[in-house]
Amino acid sequence: MDGHYKEMPKLTADLEIEAEIEPEAFALIQKGFEPASPQDKWRLVFNDDLQLDIFRVASGSCIFTAQFAPLNDGYTITRALVNRDPAQYRGQDPVYDARLFIYLLRKLLLKHDVPFPLPADMPHRNKTIHEQHVMGQNQANPPIPLDVNE
Repeated sequence: MDGHYKEMPKLTADLEIEAEIEPEAFALIQKGFEPASPQDKWRLVFNDDLQLDIFRVASGSCIFTAQFAPLNDGYTITRALVNRDPAQYRGQDPVYDARLFIYLLRKLLLKHDVPFPLPADMPHRNKTIHEQHVMGQNQANPPIPLDVNE
């Protein structure tokens, strides 16, 4: 492992994720994602053990990890973990963490045009700031301005 990037700490939580992944999508997941600019906030690395590790670039912390296994004609995620070390990751909402994990796979690896997931308790005025913090400012799909009546 690159010296800047850290292994998943012992303090973790399981994520409830059910997914059946077609072979074509799995091939894209295996390619991973390397940051290409300072705006890229994530590094996704797939290893020979059918494991995907998702790192926060700035800190080098492993935030998510997922184990894949063959299933029928494709693959499935057999276990997914989120970092719960408060010095490395402040997230504490397992539902939101699972949604963010799926978003990162779909957006960065599968190149799907999907909306950014937001925590349920996020105040209206903080949504754009939160997305920019998590994903960077140069989004291919910038957040859509919300109606002030929402």
